[in-house]
Amino acid sequence: MRHVLSLFKAGLIVLLCFSCNETNEVKLFDGTSLDGWEGSETFFRIEEKAIDGGSPKQPIDKSYYLCTKKHFENFELKLKTKFNTNYLMINGGISFRAKRVPNSNEVMGYQADVGYIDASALAIFSDFTPKDTTDIYPL
Repeated sequence: MRHVLSLFKAGLIVLLCFSCNETNEVKLFDGTSLDGWEGSETFFRIEEKAIDGGSPKQPIDKSYYLCTKKHFENFELKLKTKFNTNYLMINGGISFRAKRVPNSNEVMGYQADVGYIDASALAIFSDFTPKDTTDIYPL
């Protein structure tokens, strides 16, 4: 997440919910507060009924995580995300089945990346090593 620059309109947006089965939908975000969540309240804030992360004025110095306080199993996660920027090399992610690393800002677990990921990172996360990354992400 080194290229996370600004405004990960963390669109952990209004539809952020877990559906444990077809009839028991649990909304994780009430649209007005960070109740039920833990994380930096200076990095994450509520704007326009959405969880907004980042800064429009300066690059992000490290990865930040907003985590639910409650534990969930056997779920389907539904959410919307939005990046509010003209800079195309923005990246964020949604971690799930993750736990906080003790005495750290980090979490460990699965993550779905959202936005840009540098092509050279593909070899780190898979068995695929691109021979030439020149035209993979034309900007």
